[in-house]
Amino acid sequence: MVRGVDQQANTTRRQRRTAQTTGIAIVPQASYYKLDYTDLAAAATAATVTFVTLPPGAVVFGAKIKHRTAFGGGGIGSYTIEIGITGSLDKYMPAFNVFQAVSNTALSFDWTPDAENHGVDTEIKATARADIDTDNATQGQVEIWLFWALCK
Repeated sequence: MVRGVDQQANTTRRQRRTAQTTGIAIVPQASYYKLDYTDLAAAATAATVTFVTLPPGAVVFGAKIKHRTAFGGGGIGSYTIEIGITGSLDKYMPAFNVFQAVSNTALSFDWTPDAENHGVDTEIKATARADIDTDNATQGQVEIWLFWALCK
């Protein structure tokens, strides 16, 4: 076991040396965002908002979502939120039920690593879907953690 640890430490040192000599900077980040029901209100059963724009060369490793207050009111009978990009709105998080009761275990974590465009910014979006127009909601708050790094 100690040998494995030494090999791992040597590999880490070698990676750090390579990064320093080539000028590559890889800094993992866990970014936190909070959205309220008003952020996702639309006169439609789906509403999409950009909650962060990542720089060129970003790699997204995954996302976590947890609601603090259940989305509902105004006759809503179902409400989900997914996380992704234009053209693939659930790329980083499939639909998560934020209509359900809030609890310490009512959350979702999806580890779906993927590199985004190396030349332009990438907008990460949250899409709300409800059985009636999302602007009928009178309550709801969700937290989103996005795990990503700039690899450029």
